[in-house]
Amino acid sequence: VLVLDEITSVASLPQENFLIMSKVYELLAKLFIKGALKTIEPDSSGRVMREIIDYIESHFAEEISTVDICNHFGYTIPYFCKKFKKHTGLSPMSYLKIFRMEKAYSMMKRSDLKIGEIAEKCGFSEVYFRKLFLKKYAMTPKQYIIDIRINMAKQLLSDGRLKINAVAEQCGFSNAYHFSRLFKERTGLTPTAYLKQNLSRGI
Repeated sequence: VLVLDEITSVASLPQENFLIMSKVYELLAKLFIKGALKTIEPDSSGRVMREIIDYIESHFAEEISTVDICNHFGYTIPYFCKKFKKHTGLSPMSYLKIFRMEKAYSMMKRSDLKIGEIAEKCGFSEVYFRKLFLKKYAMTPKQYIIDIRINMAKQLLSDGRLKINAVAEQCGFSNAYHFSRLFKERTGLTPTAYLKQNLSRGI
């Protein structure tokens, strides 16, 4: 409004003033139609923010930045960051990082992919992913995967229907010796001893 006042103040005649204003509003209308300008109504800000979050979550594996998001939705960086933090309590990139970590954590539970492959699918370099994972979960990605596999092996051994070699293979271990060594490190028992213990308890 102040800018428009300044522009129209230089007009010497009312007709010129009207002409200038009409051209300005015509320009604004064209910018809105082309999507170069957007506005957030008070009652629709939650819906718009949900669209932004959906966009971030659907592009989490890509190299996206705050600038990319602002360009896509037509906002300035300061305005967008302020609104995003008010809505989520986080900066856009912090939100993206947490979402990526949760995706990676979930993927490691149900995937046979290597750590580097999981990192790449979640938008991280392998080195940076290992560093973040250790900081967040107080263990390395490899330790976490081993724990998942050992817990799976416990369930299969408790069931008692598979031999140790078959359990090792089904849980993703390279061989029975490797499986037995890691299993004993985690449980204090060899797979054979664990199996006998459960059978004696009638589990």
